[in-house]
Amino acid sequence: MTDPPRRRGLALALGLLGAPALLLAQKPAPRPVLDTLVARAVRDSLDPIAHYDLGAALAAAKKFDEAEREFRAAVALAPQYADPYLALARLPAARGEDYWKRRAKNDGEGSVRTALLQAERYYRRAFLINPLVDLRVMADDDPRYRHAPPIAYVIWWWYRGMADAVHAVSREEYPRAFDALTRVRQDKRAGDGSELPSQVLWLRGLLGAQLGRYDESISDLDILTGRTFAAETTSARVGPTASANDYRYTLATVRYLAGRYDEAIATFRRSLEFDIGLYQAHIQMARMYESLKRWDDAIAERRAAIAADPDDGSLLVDLGGTLALAGRTEEAETVLGEATTQAPRDPRAWYLLGIAALRASHADAARAALTRFIAIAPSRYGEQLAEARQQLAVMP
Repeated sequence: MTDPPRRRGLALALGLLGAPALLLAQKPAPRPVLDTLVARAVRDSLDPIAHYDLGAALAAAKKFDEAEREFRAAVALAPQYADPYLALARLPAARGEDYWKRRAKNDGEGSVRTALLQAERYYRRAFLINPLVDLRVMADDDPRYRHAPPIAYVIWWWYRGMADAVHAVSREEYPRAFDALTRVRQDKRAGDGSELPSQVLWLRGLLGAQLGRYDESISDLDILTGRTFAAETTSARVGPTASANDYRYTLATVRYLAGRYDEAIATFRRSLEFDIGLYQAHIQMARMYESLKRWDDAIAERRAAIAADPDDGSLLVDLGGTLALAGRTEEAETVLGEATTQAPRDPRAWYLLGIAALRASHADAARAALTRFIAIAPSRYGEQLAEARQQLAVMP
């Protein structure tokens, strides 16, 4: 059994583009200069990654209103793209205290509370979509560790290791960050790990997953899940911050990445017992079933995801791709036709519809779909654009 492939960016068109469905793990990449990113976002206006990269550069330049606009454009184009959600969650801290004082004075304290609660929801959504989200976004401008007061290192013995890890993550030095937290984990004061604060276990678990250190990641996340669940049984959780079930879902995802499919599926099922609307669990199980070629199970999970979130057109695209992979071409064509109506700006929908129509010998429908794909697809789809043009050239 092979591990799920990992790469930065969106799954362009599922297995029909030559690879199994991807987990959407975004590998950190250098951030180009602002002018280049502006030109790219204008040229590829329907590319969510172009908007996200521009937003990240704008945020680094402290142009926060413009950055927020780009991040929102990215999630509007790709609701299952995690990085911009995490970026939106981090914007309130990046804006600084003075901004929020002015906001409270001009718009009222309620406006500030609403914005901060929304940021927490974005944070949760980012990690539910993809626990392998770009961690630099989480570390950049973290006010807790950027200028830590000396007393913090006295009160909390683990604080220096955590601060070193956060700084390393912000510089894309993931192995160094993991090593810093491993030294904390191995300190005798940590015990078996259960004495560590949640933020240490959480970041180390995420870093372990990023680096393929799955056993260590699973151990940290297992402790975090169990401890949080125990706390929730004795006191009600307030607000939309991470819950035991969120940690349980992340634990299931890391088990999936580690190739422990039976354990992962059981943990995803357990997550759904606590949150029937956790459609991301159905998405992850569908990907596992696809890799195992258990097509009926994969299709059932895709449909369950849609039932839990019927407004997300990208889930219809995913279902259509899975149907096509399963050889159910006519069903795929029907579903993808619906997807182009619900998600007309998603290039994958048009490309997959074109391929399905070709397989069904529906030349006119294929021509129309591939023509539309060429008209809207960003330059990132170079290989698929070339293939679509070649298909059109040989069609009667």
